[in-house]
Parts: sequence; structure tokens; C-alpha cells
Amino acid sequence: MAKAVLRDDRRPVLDVTLPGRPQSLWNRLDVLIDDYKPFAIEDVDIDITSSPTVHCRRIFFFSKNDRDHAFQAIEHDFGSDVLSVTVVDLLNDNWANRSFGNLRAVKIGDLIVTPPWDRVSHENTSNYLIEIDPSMGFGTGHHASTRLVLKSLLEHKTTLQKSSHVLDIGTGSGVLAIASVLLGANAVTAVERDIDALTNARQNINRNGVSSHIKTIHAELSELQDFHLPKPDIILANLTGPTFEKHQCLFETLGSPSGLLMASGLTESEEQTTLMAFENKLAIESRHEEDGWVCLVFRYHC
Repeated sequence: MAKAVLRDDRRPVLDVTLPGRPQSLWNRLDVLIDDYKPFAIEDVDIDITSSPTVHCRRIFFFSKNDRDHAFQAIEHDFGSDVLSVTVVDLLNDNWANRSFGNLRAVKIGDLIVTPPWDRVSHENTSNYLIEIDPSMGFGTGHHASTRLVLKSLLEHKTTLQKSSHVLDIGTGSGVLAIASVLLGANAVTAVERDIDALTNARQNINRNGVSSHIKTIHAELSELQDFHLPKPDIILANLTGPTFEKHQCLFETLGSPSGLLMASGLTESEEQTTLMAFENKLAIESRHEEDGWVCLVFRYHC
């Protein structure tokens, strides 16, 4: 049965649990909550006493109002017999410790993304070691949508090394911007709408010694054109299908001719609508899929 448990903390969160991993239901949930502006989603496996392991998805929101409306929408759409939803307010300065305290390093090809407490185990094991403190920003490498972009960056390392400008939209923890520099990009602009996440990104950028190559901007996606940025050779966008559709015209004109758009954060059900949205202006170059999440790499027409 769905329940609301309010605590005297600050970061609005929904914990959603389902028996096992029914991907079709998770896809429905992802589409439903997109209207309520979640800024991070993390998968967490938990053990429930005297019952089988269930799958928990922890969803972070910008405001309590968005979180509470999402809670009502989930209850209305799914019903309490299908899943369990818990409303929680986590401390701004402590939610990462509660959520990510047991995280360990993740290896994606030649890249290793590690939290500070696991770094010593991976020193000198990779040329591309990224240390991420999972504070207020999404992007620890544990979510498939992040790993898919990192995989795409590795495949296009030569393009990165030749690029004059990379644009990371929704930078979160800054992991994709940092990876871009380590793989050879000279200049990256990292954009984030949430000031707490952006603060975390800046800390991670400094932590990895790449601050001279990355410019950070606090802005909404709709405000990007006001900054008169140079046309990027590569755009990194780990967002959602509805976001790509909503800002279709912006994305169609944002990249440089022959440039790349790496569009991740898509569920399988959102893939076709995203392909249709961009079919006239961009050509699909490659596709990666993991755990029901999809990353599409588009190339802008010349």
C-alpha cells in the first residue's frame, strides 16, 4: 500500500518499490513522472525482511510541490496494489550519504568512475580515473543512462580530441564533462538548472583538475540561446524523451554541421518518438541499450 512518511529534512524524494524488475512498469513510471521535473533517479536494491528482494527506484525532485503531485499521479495511475511509494524528505547535506554510502567504483571500458572512498583501490589502474563525490548531482556511473553516454564518448574519442567545443546539458555531478576533458576535449560548457547540483559539479571538476577546460552555467534548457555559446561539435544530453520532444527545435539548431548529439535517458518506449522528432534534421549514427535505457547518437546534417 502506498504511504506518505514526512521527515524533518529538506530534499524531496520518492522511493518506489516493485517486486523484481518489471521493465514495462518502470518505463510507464518514467514517462509519468517526467512532467514533475525529477532531477535525479537512482536504482537501489534493498532487502525486505522475510520477503524476496524487491527493486527500489529513488527519485529526487526540485520541489516538494513537484514531488507531492508526482506521488498523487503515481497512486492514481498505478494503484496501491501494483507498487509501493514512500514520500521522504532527506537532508540536503546528507541524502548522498544515505543513498550512496555503499557505492563502489564503476568501470566503463577504459574509464573508471569512483567515489572518494573507493579511489585508493583503483589508483594506477586506468588512464581515465574520475572521482565523483555523489552529493547533489546525478551521475555516479551507476545508472545505465550515464554509462551509455560514457560508452558513446569512448567510441568517439577521436572526435573529442578534434573538437573545439563540447556542450553538456544537465551536467548533474559533472561526470560527463569531466570524462570529455580526460578523453581529449579542449573546452566544455556544462549547464545545470539546479544550483545545488551545479555546486557539486564545480567541486567535482576541481577535484579532477580540469577546471581550466570546463565552464559552468546555471540555466534552464530554454535559456541556453541567451548565452550565445559557440556551436558545439558534441552535445551531451542525459535527459528524457519528453524533454527532447519539447525542445525539439532547440536541439535541431544547437549543434554544428556534422556535429554529434548524444541523447540518453530514453526509455525503450520513448525511443521511436525521439527518432521521429529528429528525423528531418539529424541522422541516427549509433544506438546503445542497457537495462531498458537507450542512448541515441545523432549526427547533424552538413
